[in-house]
Amino acid sequence: GDGDGYALCDATCILESGDQCGDCDDGAAGAHPGANEVCNGIDDDCVGGIPANEADGDADGFRICQNDCNDGDADVNPGATEQCNGVDDDCVNGAPGSEADADSDGFRVCENDCNDNNGSIHPGATEQCNGVDDDCTGGVPASEADSDGDGARVCAGDCNDGDAAIHPGAVERCNGLDDDCTGGVPANEADGDEDGVRLCGNDCDDADPDVNPLVSESGEAACGDSIDNDCDGNTDLGDLGCAVLVTSCATLGDQTTGTIDEDVFTLVGHQNETVTIALSASAAGSGRADLVLIDAMEDAVDFFRIDRTTLPNQISVTLPANGPYRIAVREHPAGLLLPGSPFRGAYCLSVDASAGAAQTLVPTSSVEGVD
Repeated sequence: GDGDGYALCDATCILESGDQCGDCDDGAAGAHPGANEVCNGIDDDCVGGIPANEADGDADGFRICQNDCNDGDADVNPGATEQCNGVDDDCVNGAPGSEADADSDGFRVCENDCNDNNGSIHPGATEQCNGVDDDCTGGVPASEADSDGDGARVCAGDCNDGDAAIHPGAVERCNGLDDDCTGGVPANEADGDEDGVRLCGNDCDDADPDVNPLVSESGEAACGDSIDNDCDGNTDLGDLGCAVLVTSCATLGDQTTGTIDEDVFTLVGHQNETVTIALSASAAGSGRADLVLIDAMEDAVDFFRIDRTTLPNQISVTLPANGPYRIAVREHPAGLLLPGSPFRGAYCLSVDASAGAAQTLVPTSSVEGVD
């Protein structure tokens, strides 16, 4: 009936010339024995059944032979819209890379997982103090900044993110700042008198702006006020700034008894005080004289210095102990086997000391005509 040369035959069938029996659908010319099987859900070659790949089990209008890659899911077929589900919805060679969940955190790249290699980073994650967009909101919170690159973030307690020297664990400096971010400035960084020097900067009186290490302890007022104005541990004449050169002048060789003249002076020194004693002629004249410095303790003499050279001569020493010392200016005896002639005449003895020894210089009764 369909003109394909094959008829539906039964016991009463009368074949036309050239026709054969065996047609399984006499209304479709394309269906007959020997026909090519087509992907249409029909037994085109009349073998008694439809091939399995022509099935459309999920009734989505696409057969397996039409590239339906999941005939059990009507939402998966070549005409479907790709969903963010990790499934090849449109049957085009696999799920797109954007549907991956490589870190198995339950969020896909297409679901805004901004780091699919870290299971702790995904939408809805708790934001950590790490400088990372943990919850994938599109940015890192300002509190996670480390603008000064000191390794400490604002959220980790960095109280000044503009200064790399200020952060938790930093060394506290003498600057009036909370360098270690403990919530306060140490008391020894105070500058209560606003003189520019802090207690930790050796301000020994933070209530008096005129007392600090920047002050010069010198002058009559400062050297007599019993205050350590420059905070060096020394007060008044004991301070280097108050030390002055003291000079005493007399005459050597003015004895009338024919003995050798020896003028003796005393002073009180301090341990480790530097003392310089100079002897010079106060008028025209030259020659040798002994300049001697010894201690004046009650026990045996254990400190002795002498300069027997031609005037001017000098002794510079660091005193070994606190206590009294004696200075002798002694005439050379006649016949002493030293080059040059003995000095006789007017002289001046000068003492310069790092503390107050110079101010204690006193001539004894052996010194005649002292000035």
